[in-house]
Amino acid sequence: MPHVGFEERSIPFIILLSRDGDFIELEDCRGTSVSNTLFLVPKAEKRRGIKAHERANCLWDHLGYVLGQPRTLNSKDIELANLQHEAFIRYTSDIYRASRCHEVAIVESFLKKPEQIRLVKSSPLYSDALKLVGCNVSFRIEGESHLVCQSIKISELLNKTLVNQEQIYTGTCLVTGHIGSVARLHDNISGVTDIPAPLISINESSYCSYGKKQAFNSPISSDVALKYTTALNYLLRKGSPNKVSVGGVVIVFWAVGNSTIEKYMPSILAENKDLLRHEIPSDFFDKISSSTWMDSDETCILGLSPNASRISVRFFINVMTKDLIKNILIWLDDIKIENTELSSISSARLLLRHSALLGRSENISSHLTSSIVNSIFNNKPLPDFLLTSLLERIRSEHGIISQYRAALIRAWVNRHCGFNDGLRVSVSLNENEYRVGYLAGRLFSLLEWLYYESGSKIRNMFSNEFLIRACYMPESVFGILLMRKKYWCQTGLESKKRLEIEKTIDNILIIINRFPCIFPLEQRALFIVGYYHQKQKLKTNGWLHEYK
Repeated sequence: MPHVGFEERSIPFIILLSRDGDFIELEDCRGTSVSNTLFLVPKAEKRRGIKAHERANCLWDHLGYVLGQPRTLNSKDIELANLQHEAFIRYTSDIYRASRCHEVAIVESFLKKPEQIRLVKSSPLYSDALKLVGCNVSFRIEGESHLVCQSIKISELLNKTLVNQEQIYTGTCLVTGHIGSVARLHDNISGVTDIPAPLISINESSYCSYGKKQAFNSPISSDVALKYTTALNYLLRKGSPNKVSVGGVVIVFWAVGNSTIEKYMPSILAENKDLLRHEIPSDFFDKISSSTWMDSDETCILGLSPNASRISVRFFINVMTKDLIKNILIWLDDIKIENTELSSISSARLLLRHSALLGRSENISSHLTSSIVNSIFNNKPLPDFLLTSLLERIRSEHGIISQYRAALIRAWVNRHCGFNDGLRVSVSLNENEYRVGYLAGRLFSLLEWLYYESGSKIRNMFSNEFLIRACYMPESVFGILLMRKKYWCQTGLESKKRLEIEKTIDNILIIINRFPCIFPLEQRALFIVGYYHQKQKLKTNGWLHEYK
């Protein structure tokens, strides 16, 4: 974790200087991995407005500031690069006067020698640096292993500056409850939006109260603001194993204590193979009853998403690790479905993709993502609009019910029933389930089998035309289907399979007796699960036709 006032930044090239401030060589740090270019450097300055060029970073920056390199040969770009370079020299001189660090003096000496800067630009590797957009460079002195900006005197100077720079307003910190100096502006958070944005920022007067302005409306002490922004930027850094993006929501997770659960979280949230670097061992959840999981161990899960010019908090979950494991176990049990490996459907993002338009991650609702994650980790019922969106996708895609949709709908039913074991839906076909929705779904699957057995080979026509209608208005639809059943039985070939199907249909009709006009939401979900279970049973028996 970076020190307060520092952050990890990509520095592909380092300028190596002699003790006299002369250029030695341009070091290439790119290597084979992105992590090779990450260095701990002072936090980047906030650059906004017409005077943004005056805000140079502390002893590191892009080529425009450090070497006066323009982006193009345009006169405006050349003028801007010169202004940036002058600002970098001034800031370096200010740092030396404040710190009296001899390493900074060497860098200042180098910057005041135009011929040395020309030597850098004539280096063989400089052309590679120009190819990188926004290429950052920093300095290292010959014989030293650290960057100049990482020296102890620079760190002490930054700590002193950070403590004294926010003395404008004193108030009670919302986080600690202590009275102290309140931060007027909060550092930007990277990794959520394309452009780094603050978590707390109030610019419009309509959002202000009691005469307060900007972040004073949500008073947080300066040191706490620095700590939370530093921690979040570290957790959200590029390649971080502690973050996953699901449906426009960036989910950050970390463990408090000695828990190792955080490294398994991507396996629950994302199906990306690059993220599944930690496979969950078979005996992992058995450890829940052992002393390995201390009562003090906690896990925090934070959901962030872009919101105008700032970042919004979608949810924050703080749960004991033992309870979290129990909740994950319950979730995995809820989404089990027949003829499907649990490991192939355990990803929340993969499941949610099947409720989104065209099955794309970018079409997943951020509100739905927040609700699902809350349901998984807090063991709460799934939202009703998840079921309605799944039914809409099934209708739009001509009655296709994948194992992912069936798993989600089964989970919705089990959690909607208030976790009553007597009302939970089984993993596979349950012939002792007598709820009308489930029976109607089974009946529809059997009628579909008869329809195709009678000789019709038009792919998916039956489910496309009748499935969702029967799920919503069973009385009118099944009235039509049962009338046509006689014709299908007459045109199909006599077989043991058909006789058994007809017998099962008659048994179901005896139990149902009368179809309701309209199914409520819970019965619609049971209908889909019953249809899927019966279809899988036919598949297991080898009775499904080639069209399916």
